[in-house]
Amino acid sequence: VVVEGNATEAPHISSKMEVRVLFDTGPHKWAELRAPPLNSLALSTNWSFFKPEIYPSCFWSIEDDYVPVRGNRSDINVSVEVYPISTMAWAVQKQMAKQWEQQAEVGLSTGKDTFMIKRMILTTNPITLVFSVVFLLSHTIFGFFQLKNEVQFWRNVDSMHGLSARSMGIGLVTRLIVALYLWDSEAKTSKMI
Repeated sequence: VVVEGNATEAPHISSKMEVRVLFDTGPHKWAELRAPPLNSLALSTNWSFFKPEIYPSCFWSIEDDYVPVRGNRSDINVSVEVYPISTMAWAVQKQMAKQWEQQAEVGLSTGKDTFMIKRMILTTNPITLVFSVVFLLSHTIFGFFQLKNEVQFWRNVDSMHGLSARSMGIGLVTRLIVALYLWDSEAKTSKMI
């Protein structure tokens, strides 16, 4: 694994390895087994159950877990932990990993962004994290309501009587300044903004 961000990139190894065993006793319909990610499971010969999925996982490894490999080092400690994982958690992890790979291919995110999201999920208090998600979702919904109301207002305006051209101009200039700032500092800010 090569960790990004350094001027000279060097190979790294994860000091934490998790071996996951997919554990599921619930019944599944044929349509579910043909859809991703369950379609990657190996079914038994009589099609009544799937063979256990055992795989190494570095999904929750963050930058601090990687140790640089230089020369003939023999002092690297690697901890191996074996955990069962439910089908739902396995499907969510597989989907998130696939999504991050697709975003990296398109250029929407980097490995650094992925590590930042993982660190945020692992180190943030769950109550704070839930509050932040609820706040962001409500802010997004109210933003859509605002846009809808603005569109309705401007469609129904017959004259500019009572509207301040100065306040509209100041709003346009401030939005332009913010957009130029984000465009200029694209290396420091996420492209998702």
